[in-house]
Amino acid sequence: MAITLTPAAMQVPASVSGHPLRSLRGIKLTMPVPANSTYVSSSVSGGTITATVGQSAGKLTLDAPAATASGVTFTLPAVTVNVTASAAGALTSTIGGTSYDDPGLTFTASVDSGTFIGAVDVPVKCYPSPAPTLTTTTVSAGTPGGNPGGNPGGNPGGTPGGSSGSGSLGSGSAQLPWLRTLTGSAGS
Repeated sequence: MAITLTPAAMQVPASVSGHPLRSLRGIKLTMPVPANSTYVSSSVSGGTITATVGQSAGKLTLDAPAATASGVTFTLPAVTVNVTASAAGALTSTIGGTSYDDPGLTFTASVDSGTFIGAVDVPVKCYPSPAPTLTTTTVSAGTPGGNPGGNPGGNPGGTPGGSSGSGSLGSGSAQLPWLRTLTGSAGS
């Protein structure tokens, strides 16, 4: 079953707290693999900046390392995650992070200090509070014996033990206006 998360376009602000912002770089956005599912694969597509996606320890990380200049409007690539449902029920995708020690979004901001020092790099960590639901996929059990192998061949939502199922995205994909929903901290 494929779940696609599509970030909304966003603009790098011209200033932060009255200080000119030169650029953002090293954007990392984490999303947990939905509970009650097994990770199969993930990919990125589209967007106006280059990024990769990887999975480790039940978390997907979208990594966009290049700098994006102040005033530029950009879009992170869409992330498609393929999972196998463990059983009938709901699969919910959210943004990761629960604290500054476990952030859902990190990046480095290059900010003009307004002094002879010039630009300084400010590490930023953010997490959602509470974590917004991005998508909900309903997986329903099929008729017994419809697919004895569980979920081979990409049958979405196949449940172990001999029944098949189907998955559907309630909204098709999710927009991620994440800068508006995250609690942030600069520095440290």
